[in-house]
Amino acid sequence: MRPIHALLLLAPVRALFAPLAEARAKLAAWSLEDARLRRRVQRETRTDEQLGGDVEAVAAFRRLQRELGRVLDEEEYRAARIVERGGAVVRPADAPPDVRGPLGDLEAALVAPDAVAGFVQAAGDAVGGARDVFVDGLRKVVASETTRTKQSEAFGARLRPLDAPPSWLGDLEGFVDAIYREERARVDSATSRPA
Repeated sequence: MRPIHALLLLAPVRALFAPLAEARAKLAAWSLEDARLRRRVQRETRTDEQLGGDVEAVAAFRRLQRELGRVLDEEEYRAARIVERGGAVVRPADAPPDVRGPLGDLEAALVAPDAVAGFVQAAGDAVGGARDVFVDGLRKVVASETTRTKQSEAFGARLRPLDAPPSWLGDLEGFVDAIYREERARVDSATSRPA
């Protein structure tokens, strides 16, 4: 497919997401206005007075203020980039380290190359293991069905998968057969259902 054809196919998809980008840009603009108002309130309420009381409580309050400031800086940065880019998605980890807050730090740590490589390796191992189990089971089904076909031809009668060497089909037939027999026995029994 030519690149121009691919772009033409993507045009309707982009049109579908345009309202979402507009809404994201509007929300980001509101977030910027909120950040400006918070900054102004912080400046107006900041005093040089010492907080009285327990020293540990004051230290905890200051740490909380710092973390809240980091969150606000990160969100303000992201909102400004979203507005600049017309509603495009801006990841928290995209913020520079001096502006990045707790969410950006967490995302950057989770998508670090080492973490991604480890995740890809683990996912590959899991998929490989599942594939091996599936292929092994499929080989057993093929072998069982081949044996069943040969036995059916030798006996001149059709054998059920349950009568052939163990396989998924035989196990499934056995399971369904057991359910059928239990339901048949329940329906045919004279006992009634407990209340």
